[in-house]
Amino acid sequence: MKKLMQKSQTRQELLDNTVKHFNSTNRSVETDCIESCQYRSENNYGCAIGREIPDKLAHELDLREPSNVGNVFTELPLRLRLLGVKFLEEIQFLHDMAEHWNKDGLSNIGRENVDRICEKFQLKNPAEVSDQN
Repeated sequence: MKKLMQKSQTRQELLDNTVKHFNSTNRSVETDCIESCQYRSENNYGCAIGREIPDKLAHELDLREPSNVGNVFTELPLRLRLLGVKFLEEIQFLHDMAEHWNKDGLSNIGRENVDRICEKFQLKNPAEVSDQN
């Protein structure tokens, strides 16, 4: 039985879930020719946005060119559209860039990007919150 992931309802939840879930080994990336991110890869990983949408929609969006979130925004579930296209583009960029991740999670460059996202969207930094617990 497939374990259901709690879907993000807020910007803070989506940022927190992205930071907590990903590392350099589990991003939804195919490396056949060149590294390219997908909403749902063959190994069934999902990218930061792909984990938040139904499998069927993720596979349909992967067939589009270009499939970046700005080009598929109107087809995303309402709860994601309510977070705003600019925010979702920031989350997609955070996920997509290999230099943002290492085997343990965020790299130093990734942490800097999260700091920038938090400042831009007035969010709490997930790393700082987990450090306090």
